[in-house]
Amino acid sequence: MAVTQQTMTVGGLLKKAMSLMGEEGKYESGYEPFVAEIVNQLLADCFDINNAIRESAGKEPLTVIPSVEKTADVLPYEYETLTNIMVYGLAYWLLFQDDENDKANVCNMMYEQNKVRFTKAAYADVVSNY
Repeated sequence: MAVTQQTMTVGGLLKKAMSLMGEEGKYESGYEPFVAEIVNQLLADCFDINNAIRESAGKEPLTVIPSVEKTADVLPYEYETLTNIMVYGLAYWLLFQDDENDKANVCNMMYEQNKVRFTKAAYADVVSNY
């Protein structure tokens, strides 16, 4: 699995999540008070998955779960983790807060499926010689 070297801020992840949600950028400020805490929960939830992706790319795993405080903070996770997993988790929680449960459930399903998919992709199959 090729790891793309790109950085993303909390605000960048919010913009991507809002795009999935079908929300216009002018509503971004309404989500900003909640986004850092939600992202911190997602960082904790995706820590092991992100480390698996890092290790499969020959990188050292992170030793501490990172945290963020504001939308300008850079997210220290792999681009794949951010754009294929965490974006759906963030969209889920924001939609859930807006009582848009049908859309929220779809995003949560994608979040959970992609966590499993990328965890499996990050580890090579073990072959027995016996």
